[in-house]
Amino acid sequence: MKKESKKNYGSNGILKIPYFSLSICISIGLVVGVYFLNQEMKLGFDKSLTAYVALLGAVPTVYLWIIKERKKEEELKNKSQELRQVKISELNKVYVDAVSQFYNHEAFLAGAYSLNGLIDDWINLSKDDENKDYYYTRIQQILGIILSKTEERETIPLFKVLSSSIIFKMIDLKIAEKFDLRNFDLSNLNLEGINFFGYDLHNINFTESNLSNANLSEAILYGANLSKAILSNADLSEAILSEADLSGAILSEANLFRAILPEANLSEADLFTANLSEAILTKADLIDADLYGADLSKTDLSRANLSKAILSFVTLYRANLSKAILSEAILSEADLSEANLSSVAMFDTKLDKAIFRNTKVDEKVLVTISKFEIKLELKGFLNNNGVTMRLLKNSKLLDIQNDQAFLEHLRKDYISDMKFIKVEHLKLAYEKFSVKES
Repeated sequence: MKKESKKNYGSNGILKIPYFSLSICISIGLVVGVYFLNQEMKLGFDKSLTAYVALLGAVPTVYLWIIKERKKEEELKNKSQELRQVKISELNKVYVDAVSQFYNHEAFLAGAYSLNGLIDDWINLSKDDENKDYYYTRIQQILGIILSKTEERETIPLFKVLSSSIIFKMIDLKIAEKFDLRNFDLSNLNLEGINFFGYDLHNINFTESNLSNANLSEAILYGANLSKAILSNADLSEAILSEADLSGAILSEANLFRAILPEANLSEADLFTANLSEAILTKADLIDADLYGADLSKTDLSRANLSKAILSFVTLYRANLSKAILSEAILSEADLSEANLSSVAMFDTKLDKAIFRNTKVDEKVLVTISKFEIKLELKGFLNNNGVTMRLLKNSKLLDIQNDQAFLEHLRKDYISDMKFIKVEHLKLAYEKFSVKES
């Protein structure tokens, strides 16, 4: 350290003799040069001694002025550092007192507000100092203490408000990016409208927190605990939620477009009119989930468990439900156009007025379908599945397309047993098969 200070001697406001001597030499050379130029070239410069003395002292004077200004800067810097050290010392004393209050039941709330004030002080110090990492460490330490009191957030409303506001402060000032939020328990907080876009929050605890209208787009939330969290109108598009716990969560009208949710737990979740189009929900648990009116078009629900789920009026256009469990699920008036229902487990599944247009099913699934009044377009349906009209002979079809596929597969001895709401669609069929084969 001593060698380093000697090396920089003269650049920190202290007069360095060699530099000063050099400035005098430069001044002498300048005076001599001006004198001879004035003599030879008749420049008309003032030849008085006063002028040459002034010129002789110009460079050294400038050098001395620079040294003086640097010295002032160094003095101000040293003074600022001294004041900063005094401030840090005071903050450390306040910290000790605040922590003592925080862990005292009677003075708990006062201690919490004192700690919050300390966070503000450390933030202000970090704005104009190079030693930011130290200040961020202190902020993280205080934040950890405040957020460790999870039970108090449930019983003391003011403390919940304070704890929530601190998280917003960390996000708004982009300080949260400096440390790992996953180290903190963020359960039971009011974080409505917060911006966690692209944050790595895997395995974080958001249990029972209010995240409605929050931006969690592209966030990494695999393994996160979001059970009973409020996520209505939240943006979770392209978020990674594999193996996340969303049981009992409220996700009404949430945007889960292209969200990744394999093996996620969404049992008893409220997904009313949510957007789950093109999402991945393979092996997801959706038992007792409410998906009324949700958009599940092109969604991968293969091997998912949708037992007792409410799927009325949902859009399952081109959805993959292969090997999914739909036992006791309600799919009334659901749109299953071009969906893949191969090897789906259906027991006591409700399919009233569901739409099957070019839907891929196997014979076991078709047996279940045949028990309900459904909207069925046979064009492509029969050809794609290779099924026979015998499986449909007890069906109640709300609508049926009078196409070539239908005429080719229909047989006269089935007609008497089939019950069609729109009989006019069978007019040509009756005419074609009105006479028994001999």
